[in-house]
Order: sequence, then C-alpha cells, then structure tokens
Amino acid sequence: MQSFKRIPARDMPAGLFYRHIAVECAIGLVLIAVCGVYAFWLTTASGMRDAQQEGVHVQMALSRIGQEYAGLGKSMVEDPATGALSGGAAQETLAAASEKGTVHLYAFDEATMQATAFDYDDGGYFVQYDAGRDQPWTVTSHAFGFVQTY
Repeated sequence: MQSFKRIPARDMPAGLFYRHIAVECAIGLVLIAVCGVYAFWLTTASGMRDAQQEGVHVQMALSRIGQEYAGLGKSMVEDPATGALSGGAAQETLAAASEKGTVHLYAFDEATMQATAFDYDDGGYFVQYDAGRDQPWTVTSHAFGFVQTY
C-alpha cells in the first residue's frame, strides 16, 4: 500500500479534486460527441456513394428493360407527367438491378436505348440522374438533407 501515499489527489482540497473530475468528464463527453458526429458523417457519406452505385445499377436495368419493351412495342412509362413506370416495368427494373425502392423514369433516348433522366429512392437516399447536366448524379440523404453530386 506504499504506492498510494504519493497520489497528488490526496493532497488536493475536496472542491478542487471534484472540479478536476468534472473537467475530465466534460472533455471525455465532448470527445465522444465529436467522434459520434464524425462516425455519422462518415456513414452517411459512404451510404451516399453506395446509393449512387445503386442508381447506376438501376440505370443499366432501365436500359435493358427499355430495350425489351421497345422490342415488344410497349411503353415502360404509365404516366409521362409523373414519370411513373408501369407496374411490370418497375418490378422488372428493380429485380434486374437487385435493388429495392421506387423508380420514376422521365426521359429515355430511343436511339441509344439509355435512360437519360430518372429518380430512384431506396428509402434512405434519393438518387437523381439527368444526363443533360455537368454532374448528372445527385444523391440526397433522407437523414438530414445532405446533398452530394457526382
């Protein structure tokens, strides 16, 4: 027990000792909060990149299903004003892309058989693609409205 005789806290007044403990706890809580915010930001940023990749899968599936529908002489879009896909086209697209969510197709280039404007919502992120813009991909996080363009 000789080692406990040299602890400086034993010589401190009680008020100063508890003030030091409170300051150390406050610093610890601030560090935990900063790490939590950084972890949330990192998770959201990587989730947005994953959502953009899901959007690429949906784009490729839309092109493939569009070719199939064009070959059959059918229209993929049920309501051109809202971009809503017909029930079969939406299900086929999401199944082909191996994704879950909702898809709205706004423009399809018949010459190249490519989807040129669409929205995809997977529940956590909202992905917009418009080939006519400089940065065609826009991903919005539902968590706090953070927007990233690619």
